[in-house]
Amino acid sequence: MVQILGMRHGEKDDDKLTSLGEKQVLATGEKLKKQGFIFDKLVHSGKKRTEHSLRILAEVMELTNLPLERNDRFCYPSGKQFLPTVEDFRAEMEKIQQAGGSLDVALKTSEYARAVRRYIHGSIIDLAIDMRNKRQKFALVFSHSPLIATASPFPEKTPYGLYECDGILYTVAKGKIISFEIIRAAMPGKTLW
Repeated sequence: MVQILGMRHGEKDDDKLTSLGEKQVLATGEKLKKQGFIFDKLVHSGKKRTEHSLRILAEVMELTNLPLERNDRFCYPSGKQFLPTVEDFRAEMEKIQQAGGSLDVALKTSEYARAVRRYIHGSIIDLAIDMRNKRQKFALVFSHSPLIATASPFPEKTPYGLYECDGILYTVAKGKIISFEIIRAAMPGKTLW
């Protein structure tokens, strides 16, 4: 059994963290440290904002001895095949939020959400298998919203989108996601995507 905490990066401007984003990550790192979280694998999606978030959190949690691993499977697949523009993505997110904002709603109404679910589910399972082979037990992955939330085994209980520095803790056993828990950021975020 392994656990993977997928977290959304801090507030950004384009692909850089803002000063508020840095503070959000610092506060979240302090909160996770106080709660006793101990990671043996650190992963980011390859975007600057996720790598920067991971660096800050690793420093706060005194995990600087661990390498920061880039895993492109925690970034969006070529989203243009599903939603051609950022405006299309935002319009779809608005529509889903107005219809209730849950993953369940998104999966019923959005081909994009269904495709992303298949993609991120596979990414989490593959990471879990790799971790098991390396005898690792707990990974922290900085990624994006709503990507992180789409693998939840309980769509009706999961928001479709996370606030900045929110996360979802997945427990994986025998190639299946068996549980999840929403981990809220120490400082409030401003958007769900």
